[in-house]
Amino acid sequence: MNLKHLRSKLVHSKVYLQRALGYASLINLALILFLALSNLEKYGVDVPLERWGVPLFILLFFLLIFLGFLEDKLGIFSEEQRVTSGRNPQTQEILKRLERIEQKLK
Repeated sequence: MNLKHLRSKLVHSKVYLQRALGYASLINLALILFLALSNLEKYGVDVPLERWGVPLFILLFFLLIFLGFLEDKLGIFSEEQRVTSGRNPQTQEILKRLERIEQKLK
């Protein structure tokens, strides 16, 4: 196996891992919710987890979707992607080439 093939496999594995981390964050949300609700009992607030755990998880899930929608509509996501892609070496190379082409056309 040559280095280029190994590098390609590592890059693909990283992409797959990043996609899986999105789902892992949902599990993390459920665990944080469970811990928060169970710690409320220390302060005298009795929250039956069997009754409120799933509805609160669903509510928080939709709240996160709404926040993502709001971020998209306010243009935060677009600006973030613009800045991120501007730092991408391939994008920078393409922009340099376009600038050279524009200079030649003038």
